Amino acid sequence: MGISLLTLVSASAELPASAPADLEVINYRPVIAFDDTVVDENVVFSFSIPYSSRDTDRPGYEVWLTYSMASPNAAKNIKWLANFEKCISDDMSADNWAAAGSELYTNPVVPTAAYTLQTVVIVFTFVQSGDPTGAEYVRLRITRGTDDGLDDAAGDAYLASTEIRIR
Repeated sequence: MGISLLTLVSASAELPASAPADLEVINYRPVIAFDDTVVDENVVFSFSIPYSSRDTDRPGYEVWLTYSMASPNAAKNIKWLANFEKCISDDMSADNWAAAGSELYTNPVVPTAAYTLQTVVIVFTFVQSGDPTGAEYVRLRITRGTDDGLDDAAGDAYLASTEIRIR
């Protein structure tokens, strides 16, 4: 359990020109809908790392994804990927991507009723995250990895919030 740095709500997402997830409203709450198609859909969040977050005594960051599924999925997996990128001051395009590090997590979907919130944690070392320091402007790309068959959960996955924590 890391120390919370910031929470990114779905309404603040940037949708890239290629393979974007959809911004939708489910039960009066904005969410990002990732389809179960053969194309990896993604979304980008841009933010400044809080100045005091880089503590050399701590090993890295955690990315907490809170999501729900459109339908129950017994014994199925969902594959989430996350990439950090330091922003270059003269290029703010969400499609010019040169990620410093990437981690993935294949999460067994809890076989409960639809729209039940679940959380997955993706862990980064500082090196994997590109070692952003306080006050640096970075982007975080979240992707549902459906193109390699590891994600076999049926239906849309609705991302409700994304939290960045320092470990």
